[in-house]
Amino acid sequence: MMLVCLDTHILIWGVLGQAKATQQEMIDRAQRFLRSLDKEKARVLIPPTVVAELVWKVPEERHPEVLRVLQQRFVLGVLDAAGACLSAAIARKNDGAVKGAPGRETIRSDCQLVAVAVAYKAEKIYSNDPDIKRLAQGFVQVEELPNIPEQQKLFPARPSEPQSRHRADPSTGEDQA
Repeated sequence: MMLVCLDTHILIWGVLGQAKATQQEMIDRAQRFLRSLDKEKARVLIPPTVVAELVWKVPEERHPEVLRVLQQRFVLGVLDAAGACLSAAIARKNDGAVKGAPGRETIRSDCQLVAVAVAYKAEKIYSNDPDIKRLAQGFVQVEELPNIPEQQKLFPARPSEPQSRHRADPSTGEDQA
């Protein structure tokens, strides 16, 4: 069974349904992607830094509800001592590679995300963050959030009651009572 790791923004869009005004289309896109992962029966790994960043976006009284949803739907990863060492190795390997990044805290949390994905043997990380892609290079594959097309219905929904018992003549379109 496939195991993939998600970065925070995909969960903010897909689970919380929140986005900046310029990113509103990402909500539907992330929700379609999460449904496709469910359909494929993929296991989805959420690192602890992602959980922390996600709950930071909701009021504290909603934390238990959000955690319950995450625990029911996803694999919540942990960063143990071996993972912390791996995170440090990723940071050392990439020292200076993320110039202009918001700060060391971001690099540390991004390295921890990558380390958890590697420790759990995730096939890939889904993230739209270019820093994650750079940090993960040589450790684990990173892909942006895919745009899963909306499933189109082949046939229109049946009305609950027949609209007419009459049939139209295919050649004239007139009612054949």
